[in-house]
Parts: sequence; structure tokens; C-alpha cells
Amino acid sequence: MNLIAIPANDWRKVQREGERTRDAHLIRELSESAQVESLLIVNRPIGLAEMAYRRTWWKSQGTVIHSNGRGHLVQIGPKSFVLDLLDRSILGPIFNGKGHFFDSYGSFALKEAVDWNRIVLGMNDCACVSFTIYAAALFSQMECEVKHFDAWDNFLRFPTNNNILPRLKEAYTTYSRTATSWSTNSEENRAYYDVMLGVPDATVIRNGVRPEAFKQLYSMPADLLDIPRPIVGMGLKVTHLLDVELLNRVMWANPRTSFVLVGQIIDRAVFSRIRKLSNFHYLGDKHYKDYPAYVTNFDACLIPYCLGKQQHGGDAIKFYEYLAANKPIVATPGNGVTDDYEGVWLRTSPSLFGEAVLAALEHGPIARKLPENINWTYKAQQLLDAITSGCRKEDLYVV
Repeated sequence: MNLIAIPANDWRKVQREGERTRDAHLIRELSESAQVESLLIVNRPIGLAEMAYRRTWWKSQGTVIHSNGRGHLVQIGPKSFVLDLLDRSILGPIFNGKGHFFDSYGSFALKEAVDWNRIVLGMNDCACVSFTIYAAALFSQMECEVKHFDAWDNFLRFPTNNNILPRLKEAYTTYSRTATSWSTNSEENRAYYDVMLGVPDATVIRNGVRPEAFKQLYSMPADLLDIPRPIVGMGLKVTHLLDVELLNRVMWANPRTSFVLVGQIIDRAVFSRIRKLSNFHYLGDKHYKDYPAYVTNFDACLIPYCLGKQQHGGDAIKFYEYLAANKPIVATPGNGVTDDYEGVWLRTSPSLFGEAVLAALEHGPIARKLPENINWTYKAQQLLDAITSGCRKEDLYVV
């Protein structure tokens, strides 16, 4: 099949930071699948103000195939292409924030550019898969018989989205009316979409990992060398999901253990609440090609996420990465984390969490043999099956 993919994180960001998100992993696998003849990735248009703020450029890296007022088309693989468009709006991003994302995806210029470049690539008959809630307007206009929405996290439950809730609800409703199939990353989200949006048959496709990337031997990264062992590591984005109180109390109670955090700071208010004790080390964000070297050199790994209303039915990719790296893991319950695997401690209170950290460090590495259905290649095949409705939903659900 020919496939149009609308990523959650545009491919410019993937080229800058590596393929570390669900959509990036799946799109890469789709581009290598024998079932996909051509793959066109449609980026969100960005304008001058955003380029200046993010220190980026509106064109993806690749071999230029076609470029005019309808867009910039580059080839990034044997059968994969990226379409970029310059957003000519100046005030929209400034006054509307993330609300402008809906407008940029819904612009007539983008739809026209997609149609034109489909002709350039000879993609007359194709399916469409969207990984972003913001592209509902574009998705609804796509002239494809098969249209799939991967509704991974539930964006209605992100507190940072409160100011755009009406538009998010409208977008979810649009997808519920126009998508021929849905998928999501957790049973909790599937149930929500069934009850609240009338989507009874969303396929649950859990996240995965590329195991070979986390089973190699890597040299100790330079910024880890001077940090005293034992090192308990966290590879995560700092958002509202991070249980700062839990982390602070565990670090305070274990002064001889180094706690290392690598990842993006999405919510600076949350990061500011982390107590910068002498045993806390923030090493910044890392390109995904460098990230496995950190995980494999941690002595144990943590997922200290909030419980209750702050959860959003997610499925933590880092959990699968930690598993593949054979690390002992201490986590709070939820977000796809399970203690079905050896060397996983699920705890909620700070005292029990701290005790589990010591137990994990004493336990050491675990030689896990992970099932085949945990890798991204398998997940991409699940997605292709869901897109084409080629098999039953219960056959696709893998815990």
C-alpha cells in the first residue's frame, strides 16, 4: 500500500533528536515494511517566529525531489519522503500557542500541498495514518478510503492543555467520525474512547523497544564518569507526570546513592520543585543514538510517576528500554509498567520505594529473554493489520 503518515512529532524534530517517540519508531518500521510501497510523511507547517524560538528550519534534511509554493519534498529513504510547508502566519503562533497547531494543520495550503505531492510521487491510491490530535481537520479532508488514527495518550487529561480543551474535544470528535480504525497504547485509553467518544473497537497496541540498541556494550559517557556509584538513573521527560515529592524524599533518604536524570524539561515548574541535593545530577537531554549508553551504564532505573488523576492511560516506552537493558527497575504502578518481569519492583510510598531502590541495587542486572512481540517491528505489523482491519482486535492486544 501507499501510506501517508502524519507524525505526532514532526520529522525535523526526529532528525534533530533521534527516533525516540512512539510515532517515530513506528513510522521508521512502516518505511521498511514490504507491505508499504511508498510512505509520505506530512510535517506540520511552521513559521518564522517558531523557527526563531526553536532555533530550527522549516525544511527537513534529505534529497530534494520537488520544491515550489506548494511545499518542499525531500526523500529520506528508499521509499520514504517528507513534505514540509512554510507557515506564513505571523501572529497566530504568538497569540494562540498550541491552539495554532490546529489552524496550521487545517490550512488549505497544506491540503493542496499534500494533494500535489501525492501526484508527484504517483501515490494516487493510499491509506492515511495520523499520530497527532492536532491534524484532525487535515485528516478529515484526506481522500483516502482507509484512514487510521493512533490515539496514543489521552491529551484531554494533560493539565497543560486546559486552555485548548474545547478544540481538543472537537478534534477527537472529528477523528471518531472520519477514521475507519483507531489504535491506542493502553486498555485504559481504549475504554475511555469507547465510553466517551463511541469508538468501541480501538486496537490496543502497547509500546515497544528495539532491543539490540540496549543490549550492546557502551563506554561510560563522559558526564557519568565523575558521578559516585551506585547510580540510579531516570531517562524521562520532566512533565506533570513526575512525582517530585516521591523523588525528593527517596533522594533525601539515600544520600550515598546518586540519582541521575537525562531528558527534556517540558514543565520547568515541575523541574524547579526537584530538590537539587548533592546526590541529584541532571545531565540534560540526549540524542537518542547516545541515550542507550546512559541506560546501560546505570546500576538501576526508576519510573517515579504520579498516581491517580494525573495519570493519563499512557504506556512508558522507558520501561521497555530498561527491560531490554537488563536493569533492575523500581517504579510506581500504572503507565504500562508491570511486575510480570523479573527484577521489577512496584511501590507507592516513599519509604517502600526507597527500600526497593536498595533491593534493586543489591539484586543487580537481570538476564531477561524478552518476547518477540515487544519489539517495534512487531508493533508496526500490528499497526498495519489494524489499518487494514486484516485481523481481529483480540489478536492484536499484547500486554
